[in-house]
Amino acid sequence: MKMIVDHSGFDVECLPPPPVLDALLIESLQALAAAGQPEMACRLAGRACAALREGDPRQWRKFNALLHRLSPMVADDKFDQELGR
Repeated sequence: MKMIVDHSGFDVECLPPPPVLDALLIESLQALAAAGQPEMACRLAGRACAALREGDPRQWRKFNALLHRLSPMVADDKFDQELGR
């Protein structure tokens, strides 16, 4: 468990988010991508990966997998934009 110092100057324990929150966030990012914002969904999934990388490898894997599923959508979207579609 990581310890951080909160605004009061006291050490506080950082708990990982509950698994239900992971599922909700992943579903939200998938909906964002499906709504035409795959790049933003990828950026947010990447930030989640960075935040979870050292503290919770299990949750990190979920967001990393999502990022890899969404990445082709961004590449396809940018390609379509370049072609003027």
